Amino acid sequence: MGVNRRIKNKFTLKAGALYFVIFLLFLMTILLTTFILFIHYKSQLITRQVGVAQVEQNIESALELYSVKPSIVSQNNLASTFNLFPNITSEVNIKQTPWGVYNIVKVSAKYKEFEREKLALFGYRYGSIKPTALYITDRERYLSICGNSEVRGHCYLPKLGMRTARIEGRLFNGYLEKRDDFIHQSNKTLPQPPESLLEACQVFFSANSRGKQKRSESLVGTKKVFNSFNDSLTIYTSSNNYWVLENVDITGHVELYSSNEIFITPTAKLQNIIVVGRKVVVRSGFEGQIQIFASDTVILEDNVRLLYPSNIAIVDGKPNQKYIHINRNCEVQGAVWIWNSTKDNNLSPTIIIETGTVIKGQLFSPGKTQLKGNIWGTLYAELFFLNTPNAYYENYIYNSTIDGEKLPSDFACLPFAFDYNEMQFIDWLY
Repeated sequence: MGVNRRIKNKFTLKAGALYFVIFLLFLMTILLTTFILFIHYKSQLITRQVGVAQVEQNIESALELYSVKPSIVSQNNLASTFNLFPNITSEVNIKQTPWGVYNIVKVSAKYKEFEREKLALFGYRYGSIKPTALYITDRERYLSICGNSEVRGHCYLPKLGMRTARIEGRLFNGYLEKRDDFIHQSNKTLPQPPESLLEACQVFFSANSRGKQKRSESLVGTKKVFNSFNDSLTIYTSSNNYWVLENVDITGHVELYSSNEIFITPTAKLQNIIVVGRKVVVRSGFEGQIQIFASDTVILEDNVRLLYPSNIAIVDGKPNQKYIHINRNCEVQGAVWIWNSTKDNNLSPTIIIETGTVIKGQLFSPGKTQLKGNIWGTLYAELFFLNTPNAYYENYIYNSTIDGEKLPSDFACLPFAFDYNEMQFIDWLY
């Protein structure tokens, strides 16, 4: 009896040990499998991180290359494909399309199974040439500088040059550029903007042949509109005599078009859109980032801020009177310009910049310019005029600053007169 109990206990112990061994094997299998899966997924994660990083690096490299060598991109809106580095898989596809006066650059890159696409906004790099303050045509007369005026930077002047003058009983007490290598002689006419720029702008005056059309009435009651730059252009059109933009928030790949007048109120929030009309009036207190294209008139009331990179342009080729008036205490971060295709002196375009206003960028005026404000950047002018309560003066600048050195070198500008050989990144587009 005792012998049988000892044998039974012996077998019970062996069976218990077997179960314990099986449990340990099962546990080790789970741990080993978990470890193998961890190594596998970690390897996949590292591969993905390397792939994504490589694609991002290729996109950045492509944009850097485009910045210093924009000729790598086709100028006819076709995509260009090339390898960034020899003997390395680094294929990128890059395409440039105009967005107003700036360029949308679309870059796609692929590395193994990883692929990504990005959109960026570019302009010409202001710092890629020597900073120019003033270009005024040679009409065989002096440019007279009066009052508390300053002119700094490279200047293209009439053969007679600049002189100080007295006006309204006030003597000159400012600063004139005197460095010999900064003074150059100008021509009798202003340089012509490139045809590609003019063509890109004139396209906006034919809304019916482009984009996804919507009526302006569809914006009534709409609080917010966003259209991605990855999607087709959306154009809101109005056939009314005037269109008042108020209580709307519009961002992205959007154009607002009217063949008549558009009034932009301070309650309109507009970001990176294009506004096209015969006449565009921006009401006092508005702040936003827009590109304005008009066929005859643009008026900014007092205290308007157009943020970088904005644009005000009259580029319609019709023989009409073209007029830009920027009132007191405004700020425009970008370009203000007129293109006049007619040489009729009776239709000479006019730009007026009032006291307290600052143009941080460029002003291009192939007609008469009255400057009472300041230019931080470059001013191209055919002729200055000044109306005072007592007299009318030609080629006089009074109490104004034109400073080509005050604009940052990484500012994105337009190629009005000079060949800027580099491009400047502005922002990512979504």
